[in-house]
Amino acid sequence: MDNVIYGFDNELMISLIDYLKQNKNLTLTTVFKNFALQHDKSWGTIRNLYYAIIKKAGEDEDFKKRYLTGVDISVNKIDKFTNVEEKELIDRVVKAQTLTNELLNKEQRESVENFVGTLHEMHGISLKKAFCKGCEFATSFLLELQGYKK
Repeated sequence: MDNVIYGFDNELMISLIDYLKQNKNLTLTTVFKNFALQHDKSWGTIRNLYYAIIKKAGEDEDFKKRYLTGVDISVNKIDKFTNVEEKELIDRVVKAQTLTNELLNKEQRESVENFVGTLHEMHGISLKKAFCKGCEFATSFLLELQGYKK
């Protein structure tokens, strides 16, 4: 077995699988966050490792038998928003922004805008880092985003 799976260390992968076996009652997000804290990683990195394990198991039956016996590991299909759902979300954002502008003074609005802008930049940096590491999620996200803008 290689020491690396899609750029992730084999020991980390085995530890995550063991952690999943021991914590079947937790949500995946909780598993990712708790495991990340224990291993000094970001929870997004652990999430990406989880999906790398799933991909590898789908490609390599020996890997699946060797590492995933007794582990319920899967991915649900993610449904896209319908046009109606998308419009409803946009309307909610516009209403929230309008209400915020009405309730806050100029200095408070600028503070909120700076905070949101910083969050946006942080997400962009994380996405760039993931993309540079060859993360398929980031690649598919960017391609989908590019298609959305056209």
